[in-house]
Amino acid sequence: IRRLKALGVEGMYFTWQQAAGKLASVTDSFVTINALLTAVGYFIAAVTIFIIMYVDITHKRQEIGILRAVGVKSYLIGTTFVLQTIVYSFLGVALGTAMYFGIIFPYFQAYPFSIPIGDVTLFVSPADFVSRGLAVILVGVLSGLIPALIGLRTKILDAILGR
Repeated sequence: IRRLKALGVEGMYFTWQQAAGKLASVTDSFVTINALLTAVGYFIAAVTIFIIMYVDITHKRQEIGILRAVGVKSYLIGTTFVLQTIVYSFLGVALGTAMYFGIIFPYFQAYPFSIPIGDVTLFVSPADFVSRGLAVILVGVLSGLIPALIGLRTKILDAILGR
C-alpha cells in the first residue's frame, strides 16, 4: 500500500486482513437476515394454522359435542384435527417448495442481487431445506393442537347447544 501511494496511484487501499474483515461482516449480516426471515416464517405459519384450525373447530363445535355425547373419545376427535394440521402444513411446505424451485430460484439465477462485492444468488443446502420444512410442519402441528385442546375442553352440553 505504501509503494502504491508513493507511486501516486489513486484509489482506496485495503490490506487482505481488512478485506477479509469486511467480507466477514457481510456474511454475518446475511446470517442475521436469514435467521430473522426464518423466525418470521415460522411465526406466520403458526398464526395461519392456528387461525384456520380455531375457525374450523368453532364452526364444528356442535358436531364435536354430539360426537362426544355418543361416546367418541376426545383424543380421537383431537387426533383428527391434528392430522388435518399435518395435511395443511405438508401442503404448505409442498407449495412453498414448488414456488421456490419453480419461480423464485430460477428468477434470481437469471437476475442475481447486485451488491458492491459482487452478484449474489440464492442458495439452500438440502439438509437445511429438509430441516426447515420439518420445522414448519412441527410448528403447524403445535399451533393446530392448541385450538383442538381448547375445543375439546368445552362441556358436552354447552358444545351441543352452541354456548
